[in-house]
Amino acid sequence: SDIVAPSTPSNENVNDSIQNVGEHSSKLGNITVNSLVAIRLPPNLSIYATMNTSDQNVFTLDNAFQRRWEMKLIDNSCKWDDNDHKNQALAEIRETGICWEAFRDTINKKIAEAKVFNADDKQLGLFFMEAEGDGANKKIDQAKFANKVLKYLWTDVFKRDRDGDGIFLAKNMSDLVNNFNESDAFKKTFKENFIGEMMNTDKDLKAKYLKDEQAQKSPTESAETSAETPIVNDESQSA
Repeated sequence: SDIVAPSTPSNENVNDSIQNVGEHSSKLGNITVNSLVAIRLPPNLSIYATMNTSDQNVFTLDNAFQRRWEMKLIDNSCKWDDNDHKNQALAEIRETGICWEAFRDTINKKIAEAKVFNADDKQLGLFFMEAEGDGANKKIDQAKFANKVLKYLWTDVFKRDRDGDGIFLAKNMSDLVNNFNESDAFKKTFKENFIGEMMNTDKDLKAKYLKDEQAQKSPTESAETSAETPIVNDESQSA
């Protein structure tokens, strides 16, 4: 045949390995290519590709092109049965004590309510701001959060919605980023209604998923925990 299974010699320069085996043919290892024959693709070949629909540096793919592909939307949600997802979602933004998923859920709702262009594409993904650390001890650095997340929200998402019913207290990006520090970082940068919704979400998430984590402990682990718990003397129970 004109094209056979590849078996390229290792540790050799590819150009040096090419041999002319005829007027219209070349050979590289076990691969023989005839310039008079079109490239042949096997019938079982599949092409998988991902696309960031919020990338503003490329033209939007028109419907005529998209109809020729089998498209699948990747859901922007946390898979709580996946430990990597769960640890990322419950990672606290350092001194604030607020978990990432509480902020993400609240801000994504605000983005949808603000009716910004392509609101779905503007919303924050679970790993938009990846936490640092191991397992359930992951944390998100406040300075990195401010410089990446808050800057993105200010300059890209809410650039036309900063006054009136906006969510920020700051009047410029420098104040927004610089004031986001210490345990009261959110109170210094966001309006009260946003903070209230976020704190309620944070409370609900931790009550549900941290409680589930405790319930999943084995009897042995529970017994060890009980054994380590200090016993307070109660005179009413004394002999």
